[in-house]
Amino acid sequence: MAKTCILGGTNGDFPSFQPKSKGNSKASEDVQRVLAALNSALRRRTFLVGERLTLAEAALLPEVLPLVRDPSCRCDSRRFPHLLRWVNTCTHQPRFRSVLGEIGLLS
Repeated sequence: MAKTCILGGTNGDFPSFQPKSKGNSKASEDVQRVLAALNSALRRRTFLVGERLTLAEAALLPEVLPLVRDPSCRCDSRRFPHLLRWVNTCTHQPRFRSVLGEIGLLS
């Protein structure tokens, strides 16, 4: 079964990918809503908090990166330009590269 852009997780765990099943369309809509909210929050900011990398980027990027790289999430530059700019900016910082490795530009 193919993986989809659905968040799961229990007991306060960070979300994880779950196989698509009936009833997950609401979860998929929730993911799109969260990505849209992040996109909106980043409209006039380079980073989530302040003018440089913070723990907010370190905490959120590993959770957002799989979502924006998953084609089923439909996360492209037309729908989420500010979010993708933020992801590209973060992933090309030396500190993130040392952990995540080389990640190509997302579009």
